[in-house]
Amino acid sequence: MRILANIKTKTKLLLGFGLVILLTILVSATAVKSNIESIQAATDIDTILTRSYSRVNNTQTALLNANILAINALNPSNGANKLSADEFETQMNALIKQIGEAASVMNENKIGDLDSSDKYKQDVLNVKTSVAQWVQLYNQNVAPVLAHKPVSMAQKANAFNQMLTVVFPAAVESLGFYRNLIDEQIAITKELAVAGADPTMLYVGLGITVFSFIVGLLIAIYLSHYMAASLAEQAAIMERIAAGDFTGDIKVESNDEFGQSKAIMLKMKNSLNASIGNVINEANSFQRSLIELQTLTDEIVSQTSQAENQSVTVAAASDEMVSTTAEIAKNCEGAASLSEQSKQITSDGVEKVRTAVHNIQQQSHDTKENANKIESLAQQSNAIGSIVNTIEEIAAQTNLLALNAAIEAARAGDAGRGFAVVADEVRALAQRTSKSTQEIAKMVGNIQSEAQVATESINQSVGNMDRVAEDASGIESILQEIIQRVLDVNGQITQIATAAEEQTTATSEISTNMQGVTAVTQEVSSQARNAHESLGSLHQEMERLKNDLAFFKLTAAA
Repeated sequence: MRILANIKTKTKLLLGFGLVILLTILVSATAVKSNIESIQAATDIDTILTRSYSRVNNTQTALLNANILAINALNPSNGANKLSADEFETQMNALIKQIGEAASVMNENKIGDLDSSDKYKQDVLNVKTSVAQWVQLYNQNVAPVLAHKPVSMAQKANAFNQMLTVVFPAAVESLGFYRNLIDEQIAITKELAVAGADPTMLYVGLGITVFSFIVGLLIAIYLSHYMAASLAEQAAIMERIAAGDFTGDIKVESNDEFGQSKAIMLKMKNSLNASIGNVINEANSFQRSLIELQTLTDEIVSQTSQAENQSVTVAAASDEMVSTTAEIAKNCEGAASLSEQSKQITSDGVEKVRTAVHNIQQQSHDTKENANKIESLAQQSNAIGSIVNTIEEIAAQTNLLALNAAIEAARAGDAGRGFAVVADEVRALAQRTSKSTQEIAKMVGNIQSEAQVATESINQSVGNMDRVAEDASGIESILQEIIQRVLDVNGQITQIATAAEEQTTATSEISTNMQGVTAVTQEVSSQARNAHESLGSLHQEMERLKNDLAFFKLTAAA
């Protein structure tokens, strides 16, 4: 059967039906041969009966009629005979002519259309010789007696005597030869009839028919069993694949159409197994990336909350600085009107200026820290953007894998319809993931832009505070000089008033900028929380995707 496994199904069918047809042709040929032999035997019998036998019978009949005519006509005791001599002579001549013609057409070489035997040839020659001898004896012994007219009774008696003693024995001898010919013709006819009725070819045809039936039945059983088993095996394979089971082994044991179909199924199973395995691996990798991204968004939410609290604190400190600088201006105005108490007031002012300088330096230090935190927030936003790009790439790759899986499922036909639905869900999930990552990227871009603006504003505020600190240090030096230079106190107080007004303006700007920073940090915190919630939803979608992919049973190679 291994040889048959390497033959195409079409060739198997052609060979099987060809063998059956060949056996049928053999049976038909046997029957035709038997019929031809029977027809030939019947034809030979008919030819013998219609040609050879009729010629022998015609010659024998003419000879008998001639003898009967002569005996009846010449018998003196036959008073019923009314033939005249001329009538007798005329009829006898006609019979003799008929005897000669019938004997001349007898062919000693053929009996019917068959070649004659030596005995048959000799019997025919004997008949011809005896007939010629009978004619000769009649012409020599009887005809001369009747030649003298009128014929007397004595002549008739003499002719009758010659007929009985000389001519008739020759006729009897000829009839013996005729009987031999007829017996041989009958024997040959019987042989032909027996040969035509020989049942050997019938038995041969019957045997070939039975053999053909058995062979045809075996071929039909083998082909039907082979095709049914192959189709059942392929149906079982497709049923396993449709159920999502890719662990079954597909063995290709033949090179015919069924073997080629199983080879295609094996290739399809391996392709789907690899594709779904890749989708599962990518889904697991994507889920791990989501978990890492959720951790980062948690940190961003925490840090933006801290930045929000710190910006509120800075804003409150800025408001306090505005009040402080206003109080300084008021004190400077009182110092101008009370110059006589300038030394004491200046000493008090020195202490207040020192306190203000310390507060300004502290505020500048806090503002720098806020600037660093906002810059760190911007860097983390950049990291979020990179992660979002990674998610976008994963989503694109997932979409591509889902598309490939859908194409493979479409090739599988009805068997891959269930997998096509899963592939469509994977592609839809990948598209939603891409949309979510684009929204996150947009939010991150907004955070980066606003963080840049906040950084620039805080850097400007830090510069202003540095200048205020420097001015306050100058004020402290001036106040110390006022203690030594009471005469210049009014001018110094004026400078202090001017510086206090500038400080009020600067701190007002700082307060305004810090309110903007507070709003930005609140917005960043809100967007970070939204991103965290979106990632949570995406994580749930990935869990559902993994549950859907768990429908498939893959091999270890996947």
